[in-house]
Amino acid sequence: MKKNKYTGYWVWIQNKIELNIYTWTGAFVFNDEGKRSWINVQAAKSHDGYHLKIPNDIKQYWLAFSLNEFKDFDQEGPFNNDEDICWYWHGHEHNWKVYP
Repeated sequence: MKKNKYTGYWVWIQNKIELNIYTWTGAFVFNDEGKRSWINVQAAKSHDGYHLKIPNDIKQYWLAFSLNEFKDFDQEGPFNNDEDICWYWHGHEHNWKVYP
């Protein structure tokens, strides 16, 4: 894929979770103190897709996934910021998974 010099690459989210549930996805890096520094966080109701923009100056990032509220989440990464990627949400509130 050709890199957009202004926005970097995209993380696309296909949200196929059970109806009436919100999914949250956030991209972050770790700062010098080892704490999360959020790049972008998006949410949508089930069956609505969304995307995160990862700027060019970010070389590696992590993703966090959560349902309904962004309190407890599953973390994946690190990922190199060198291509667009699509992740898929499937399942329901008590049994869900996210995968590329």
